Amino acid sequence: MENTSKALIMAGETLIAILVIGLFVTINTLFGRFSKNINKQLEASNISVKNAVFMGYEGRVNILVTEVASIINYAKKLNDDNGLKNAEGKLTYQIYNSPGFVKVYINGIDYFAQYINSNRYSDSALFKEDLNKYMQDNNTRIYMVGAIITGFAEKNVNGKIEHVVYKRLIPNSVLIHKDTALVNGIKIDTVPDNLLDRYNFKTLNDFNNFEVH
Repeated sequence: MENTSKALIMAGETLIAILVIGLFVTINTLFGRFSKNINKQLEASNISVKNAVFMGYEGRVNILVTEVASIINYAKKLNDDNGLKNAEGKLTYQIYNSPGFVKVYINGIDYFAQYINSNRYSDSALFKEDLNKYMQDNNTRIYMVGAIITGFAEKNVNGKIEHVVYKRLIPNSVLIHKDTALVNGIKIDTVPDNLLDRYNFKTLNDFNNFEVH
């Protein structure tokens, strides 16, 4: 009888141990899945935040040179944050051609290409000096991302004549890295010179309606 009681107690203890282990494994598995899902959500959110700056310009045909400078500065910050420079802070050919390096194409030419193996890339004061000069040289230009101007018109809205700019959207203006889903390039074009007389925000500021044609 005593042996039977001991056997039952041992069996009970074994069962409890198995249940505790099973519960621990279940909790650990659930926690692991929860953590994995949270990490995925955080990663997706981080990607969205980083890409949002570039995406915000897509489809616009009224971008000022100061905004282009902001795009360039943001792209450089992302590249620097990702360690895309050598020990001396320089931009080498190898780093420049790496898939994760964010490029800013202006009329088909990447702004950062001029800095390959240049000391002006690592020196923030010199880099800022170059960017300020670019803004001064192009302060009358208007830029477009992912769209081109197709025409102008006038509309009568409640008895008031309003100017309208028609635009056509162009795909693939913001380039996405296929593996990371992060932006690794943006294509910016200038509004043609023959349109600037009619399309002048700096003096007239009358073309404030944009419609997809």
